[in-house]
Amino acid sequence: MEKIVEYFSHDTNANQDPKMMLLIAQLGLEGYGIFWILIEYLAQQPGYRAPIIMLDPLSRRFGVSREKFEAIVKNYGLFEYNDNEFYSESLLKRLSKLESIREQRRAAIMKRWHPDALTYENQESENKADIYGSNTGVIREYYGSNTGVIQSKVKESKVKESKVKESKVKESKVKEKKEEESPSFSFEVENLLLWIESSLKTKEPIFPEKYFPAAKLARIKWMQCIEKLLKEGYSTDEIKQAIIYARTDNFWCQNFLSLLKLDAKDKFGVRYIDRFLEECRRSSPKKIAACNSGEDVLERIKRVAKEGLKNNNGHEI
Repeated sequence: MEKIVEYFSHDTNANQDPKMMLLIAQLGLEGYGIFWILIEYLAQQPGYRAPIIMLDPLSRRFGVSREKFEAIVKNYGLFEYNDNEFYSESLLKRLSKLESIREQRRAAIMKRWHPDALTYENQESENKADIYGSNTGVIREYYGSNTGVIQSKVKESKVKESKVKESKVKESKVKEKKEEESPSFSFEVENLLLWIESSLKTKEPIFPEKYFPAAKLARIKWMQCIEKLLKEGYSTDEIKQAIIYARTDNFWCQNFLSLLKLDAKDKFGVRYIDRFLEECRRSSPKKIAACNSGEDVLERIKRVAKEGLKNNNGHEI
C-alpha cells in the first residue's frame, strides 16, 4: 500500500508563472483555486496520476462546471494528459525528490539507532547454518526437558482461541439482530425501488427477476445504496439515467446485474455511477435522448436495446 503524501513544496511565486498568469486572466481566482484542488487530489493518488473520468465527480463535488476543470487540465500546459489519465510533471518531480529525501533520512536513522538491522539480511543465512548445524543438541535438550512448558503454552493458546471464537459468535449474532430490524427509508428511496420492482411484471424488466432481491436483507441493502447516493448529491433522475444506460448498453447489460454496483469502484477507483453517467454523456445523441426523455422506461429500454443491435449489425444509430 502506497504512502499518502500529507504535504508537498509550493513555490511562493507560483501565481507569476506565465501559464498561471494566463489561467488567472481568463478564469480568475476560481481557476487558480481549481488548479490547486487538482494538484492536491493528484498528490493523494497512486503514482500521483488520476483517471480523466474523475473530472466529472470532482467538479460536482466542488460545485463547478466540468468544462472548467477540463479546460484547466487541457488548455494551459499545466498538466499532461491522454484519453485515460492526467498528471502533473512538476508534481511528479517534487514528490519524487521528497520520497528520495525521506528514504535518505530513514537510512540515516537506521544507521544511527539500528545498525544491526542494516546487516541483518546478510547475516541471516550464516546464522541459520549455526542454529541448525551446531546447536542441534541444544534444540533437542530444550524440547526434551521443557515438554511440560510447551504443553502448558499449547493449552493457554487453545483457551485464548476458544474465547476469541466465542466473542466472534456473539458479535455475529448482534450484527444479525441489527440487520433483522427494518430501517425506515424516505419516499424517494422506496419509490425508486418500486420503479424497478414494478417492471418485473412486464416482458422487459429493468433487472432480470432472478437478480432482483427477494430476501428482506438484500432489499434493504439495495435501498441503503440508493439512500447513500441521494445523500451524496445524486438526484433520482441521475440514478435512473445511470441504470437505464447500463441496462441498455450491449456490454454493461451482461455485467451490471445488481444495483449495488453503482456504489462500487472500478480498478481505477472510479465509482460505476460516475462511469455510467460519463459514458452516457459521451454516447450518441439518440441514446442520450433515450436516457433523458420522459417516455415510458420499459419502452425506452426495449427501443434502445434494439438500436444497439442495429448498430452492431453495421447500421447507423
